[in-house]
Amino acid sequence: MVIENYSMLFKHNKILQTIGIVKYKLYRFSLLKGLSDFNFLSNIKLIIVTSEINNLNKLFIQDVMYSLHLKPIQVIIIEPKQLSLILNKLNCLYWFIGKEIKEPINGIVLRSESMTRLINSSDEKRSLWNQICKYGIYQLY
Repeated sequence: MVIENYSMLFKHNKILQTIGIVKYKLYRFSLLKGLSDFNFLSNIKLIIVTSEINNLNKLFIQDVMYSLHLKPIQVIIIEPKQLSLILNKLNCLYWFIGKEIKEPINGIVLRSESMTRLINSSDEKRSLWNQICKYGIYQLY
């Protein structure tokens, strides 16, 4: 009976994985402070560094992901204080919203003043799209 339940659970997980549903997602990176060799970021293409939002449900964020051909599983949002945990472990796209960069970054960096201003200001949106076009990021992924 136990083996049968395990087999069904494995099949269930495989079906979810096949249709693109991730069963577990790590939200608190601070729990991994001591694990330097833990490689859970291998599929990440975009890291959004901000304390203004905590999920990918904002319509503007979804538009940016769509234009970059990214799936939610390829994007994470982290707090600025969590940046040191993953800095220099990834060479990907970083998008800083409402945060100045002090550390050298290994990858392409996008900057936006604040999420509120970005959503409400055509100049801010234009600036972001200019940064994306400047690096040809939409062609990278």
